[in-house]
Amino acid sequence: MEFFNGLLGLAAVHLRQCDKDDNLDAAEKWLQKADALLAGQKNPDYLRLYGVFRALRGEISIATVYLQQSLDLDPACEGTKAALEALK
Repeated sequence: MEFFNGLLGLAAVHLRQCDKDDNLDAAEKWLQKADALLAGQKNPDYLRLYGVFRALRGEISIATVYLQQSLDLDPACEGTKAALEALK
């Protein structure tokens, strides 16, 4: 699980620096690796970051789906609630 969290951390760093396309590409790479480790399992942290990634790519409706799935798994997460509110 530490390796998975490390992958999410790397993705988050690149998402934070999203003003450059190469950072979004790097974030996508780390998110794909994390997704492969999940092997179809649902993880609220992954879903939240992937939702943010899709929103930054301009895919608002898809981002909303991922963020809502994250919130369904972790209803107390204020970050996910804020992200969903920002997309409205």
